[in-house]
Amino acid sequence: MPSRKYIIIMNKTFTQFSLFLISLLVLFSSCSKKDSSTPETSNDSSWKLGQYTYTRGGSSQDDNSGQNDHGDFVAVTVSTAGNGGNYGAYSGSAISFVFPNHLGAGKYTLTDGIDLASNKGSMLMEVRCTIATAVNTGATTYNTSKAAGGSAEVTIDANSKYHITIENPVNLLKGVEVGGGIPDAAATYAFTVKDAY
Repeated sequence: MPSRKYIIIMNKTFTQFSLFLISLLVLFSSCSKKDSSTPETSNDSSWKLGQYTYTRGGSSQDDNSGQNDHGDFVAVTVSTAGNGGNYGAYSGSAISFVFPNHLGAGKYTLTDGIDLASNKGSMLMEVRCTIATAVNTGATTYNTSKAAGGSAEVTIDANSKYHITIENPVNLLKGVEVGGGIPDAAATYAFTVKDAY
């Protein structure tokens, strides 16, 4: 029979891996999902990774204002439309925000998926930004980290939708590379968000 220590480590590893897979699934599914009640693009909703600014084209939210059971996570995904800025190999982007569903509006500390899964009751948020979603030459995902820190402001509008802003630049770290990634993409990029929803 496995030891108690082994079971605890396996459970923790499984939880972290599950959260990572859920984040990836939500992120990549956002490219095909769109909230039909929103316009194709919104210049008032955008994000910047390094030198590239991306404009919101569509989005989805899986838990408006904490309707799921406490202890679950909200997943908000936002993606570009069309050519995604026409930035060559960097064209197109999608971002995902994952945070506890029952804590509502306020200031969330940015962290990684492991820290988020270990502290479900804290105002923590994991952010992933994938670039090159509008091309088929390879894409790269950048992630928040506990070490880099930073914060995001969450508000809830009259339609119970979450809105997320990251005003002060935070450094995102290179994570998953799909299809070989983007050649010469930096290991970190500064990242800001203006009213993602």
